[in-house]
Amino acid sequence: MDATHTAPDEDLAWVGDFSTTVIVLRGDHAREGNWQALLNRLRRNPRPTVLRILGDAHLGVRRRGELAEALGSKVRVAALVDSERGRGLATALRWLGAEVDIFDHGDVQAAGRHLGLASTKIRNMTSPLIHAGLV
Repeated sequence: MDATHTAPDEDLAWVGDFSTTVIVLRGDHAREGNWQALLNRLRRNPRPTVLRILGDAHLGVRRRGELAEALGSKVRVAALVDSERGRGLATALRWLGAEVDIFDHGDVQAAGRHLGLASTKIRNMTSPLIHAGLV
């Protein structure tokens, strides 16, 4: 897999290849450099995206708008959430124009079907983030 990714910080990590991007949000204090690198990738390379929103992850108004704009309305996004706060964030992104569908955190198979990706691909791409302790 030819993947690119940022050095993870406590609140944001992402990995991507030629067919998809997987993003993990855990909090609301992602380093600005990582945040901008993610937005640049999403703008340059629109592709199906898995957005894992864990626990009390939150984005302020500015970052919610930036993420929705970078995703745009043409990229399909499967948000995997494990809390009401995560569901609220995914819903806000949808209200801002992003093509987001929401799935239970463990429902990788349904998220994969929604994006036209095998669930094994999503799991394999998530593996480096798991080893970094982010998922």
